[in-house]
Amino acid sequence: MHAPARRGRATCDYVVLLQGGHLITQGSLADVIASASKGGVTVDVAPDQLTDALRLIAALGVGEPKIEDGSITTPMTPEDPSVITRALAAEGIYLRGLQTRRATLEEAFLELTRRAEATEAVEA
Repeated sequence: MHAPARRGRATCDYVVLLQGGHLITQGSLADVIASASKGGVTVDVAPDQLTDALRLIAALGVGEPKIEDGSITTPMTPEDPSVITRALAAEGIYLRGLQTRRATLEEAFLELTRRAEATEAVEA
């Protein structure tokens, strides 16, 4: 994406994505970005608690968590991320950090156009 498209996130509230003259998606900026990515969460706990925390987080319906670079990452963000803090605290595991991730407009654009290309290839 070129610079004006990157600035779009700061200046627009409605997005229309076209590819090859065909509509891929349209909607509010937040909805278009959300449709391309379920986000995710990065959770930091004490190193000796990683395995137990991973097991607890896996039971929360946030996709299959993984340990990456000493942190636990999930492929989806729960609607209320505090469910993670409550579940861990109930077992005596206290957070060192929790960060939610959302896709950028550029990431959403790339994912949605990739999906559209894959759909076209299957239909052809």
